[in-house]
Amino acid sequence: MEKINKVMTNTEYQELLNEFKKLEMEEEITGKDNSVRMNEIKELLEIDEEEDD
Repeated sequence: MEKINKVMTNTEYQELLNEFKKLEMEEEITGKDNSVRMNEIKELLEIDEEEDD
């Protein structure tokens, strides 16, 4: 699997962060399992943070 060399813009990063927080709140309030999407977002955010080093 080839590594994707794409650096996110600040706007894209903020949108993902907001979506993650929204899913986290929804999960707390409704008990709905959002872990799959939350893990996807977390991976994307971590990849971007590593590229900023």
